[in-house]
Amino acid sequence: MDTESLFTSIKFSRPCLIIVLFIMIMFGQCQYGYSQEEVQKVPELNEHVFLPISSIKAPFTNTTFGMKLGIGSTINLTIPLPEIGDLPIEGIDGNVMFASLGLNYSQRIRKRLAMYLKFKMSARIGTDVGSIINLGLNTVTTTQLGWIINLLETEKSFLSGTVDLYSYTGLFINVSKFVEDIVNGVPNPSLTDNVPALSAGIGLRYAYAFSSIFGMKLNGVLSYGESFDRNVTSFRYNLGFAFDANFNEKHNVPIGLGLSYNLLSNPDIIYFSDSFASAGMLKIAYTGSSDFSLGVEASILSLPQEDMEKRPIVQLVAFSLIYFFN
Repeated sequence: MDTESLFTSIKFSRPCLIIVLFIMIMFGQCQYGYSQEEVQKVPELNEHVFLPISSIKAPFTNTTFGMKLGIGSTINLTIPLPEIGDLPIEGIDGNVMFASLGLNYSQRIRKRLAMYLKFKMSARIGTDVGSIINLGLNTVTTTQLGWIINLLETEKSFLSGTVDLYSYTGLFINVSKFVEDIVNGVPNPSLTDNVPALSAGIGLRYAYAFSSIFGMKLNGVLSYGESFDRNVTSFRYNLGFAFDANFNEKHNVPIGLGLSYNLLSNPDIIYFSDSFASAGMLKIAYTGSSDFSLGVEASILSLPQEDMEKRPIVQLVAFSLIYFFN
């Protein structure tokens, strides 16, 4: 059986299986207990405490719980209209609202090994007639199970590798396609389309501390699997870097600032194959606690959209919280 047939033959409830698998493995690792006194609660290198940034993951194996709640909208969306003969017709302005909720938990198994489980729900909702008809109402649920292992550690740097399993479920309500199918006589046209997708990937995470104030992180992930285009499998990637400044250690000011940039083609961001998005983020966070980090992230996302020459720009604001157990 080839790889594509293997992916398309899996019909079980993937999110449930991933959660059960995570719980089973965690119970199986209970024998590898560790002392709370042997680890630090906040990741630190060269006296620099790194600022958690949701789009650029840290390479550390701490036990953590995090959440992120975001909302946003397009700022330059022009919806194309069908051509009538040779007469050019300008598109109409529209708007799409974005919302997301993410939860994640990471459990240290050994000093150099951890597992994590992530759950995310995101939605794109047209807010006017034009955007609803052309872009529909879409939701994507993502469940991710992963392992992270430390590969190299020095006084100022940290490198880890990751292995991930992803399960996606997309619910797409497409009014324009529904009308087009009726006009074209497609049998059993449907207004909604529920599409599952499964993929697996490997990646690297790197962190470097320049000083007690400044640090940087690099991420790279390559995955392969199904997309929301039925019967299509492809490679996906997520590349990114972040710089952060934490003023608490040296200046006793519990404020951190972070900047990040990502180039990515994840199915939960890019609903179709053979394209990519770019995202820039600015974060401000409270860093005065040794147990948690609380912050606000403002992002600008350049998002591809089918049948649109000009990419819509999306502005997002998110509240994020991460708590460190060790």
